[in-house]
Amino acid sequence: SLYVLARVIQYFFMRRAWENSHHWKYDFCVETIEKGLLISTSGEESKVQWSMFTHYRETNNLFILYFSPNYYNLFPKRAFENE
Repeated sequence: SLYVLARVIQYFFMRRAWENSHHWKYDFCVETIEKGLLISTSGEESKVQWSMFTHYRETNNLFILYFSPNYYNLFPKRAFENE
């Protein structure tokens, strides 16, 4: 069906985005805080409020947090291991 095809295509786009993203090649830490997420790298720190996300998906290894249907952040679950 078209739904299954759309999901498969979406999976491959997410995988490509992950593999091609230079930002995620660096170590970073993600903390859940009361109002959202605190994302830290060696050079910067940013807070993202929960209200900024429209929805989420979860895979075996990732949390996918959406700002809109085509704009999202990928977080490896290992980034949350200490929580």
